[in-house]
Amino acid sequence: MTVCLRQAAFVPPSVCVVADELGIYADMGVDIETVLVESSTDQRDRLLSGNVDVGVTAMDNLLVWNADGGDLRIVAQVESTTPLELVARPSVTGVQGLRGAVLGVDAVNNGFAVVLRPVGPGPRMTPSRFPPGWAARHHQKLEDTP
Repeated sequence: MTVCLRQAAFVPPSVCVVADELGIYADMGVDIETVLVESSTDQRDRLLSGNVDVGVTAMDNLLVWNADGGDLRIVAQVESTTPLELVARPSVTGVQGLRGAVLGVDAVNNGFAVVLRPVGPGPRMTPSRFPPGWAARHHQKLEDTP
């Protein structure tokens, strides 16, 4: 008997890809189906609706999602860190330089956007929709660029 586990992710975790390639999942009777998501909001909605079984996400997302009424649990950690990177034009020399700026984020209520709240009245965060698989393709494009 094979059990199917559906995971929502921006990019399939490398450990899952390796385990699949080595046949470890097949040996255990598990089939992993990766559902590529557009945003953390898309991921949250899929988890809460039961459309997927697990989400590969940053733990700070769960803090926000559960504060908004979700009932999700962390059962494992795939990555040892969750780097929060903010990229801005060279003229912005610090977070305070973002006051009044418009920022593109995948969702205004995820962990990455929440860390900007202490900046105070200021950046307006505009959700940007990315097609499923965008992160993986963008990552590959960056790797392929000399």
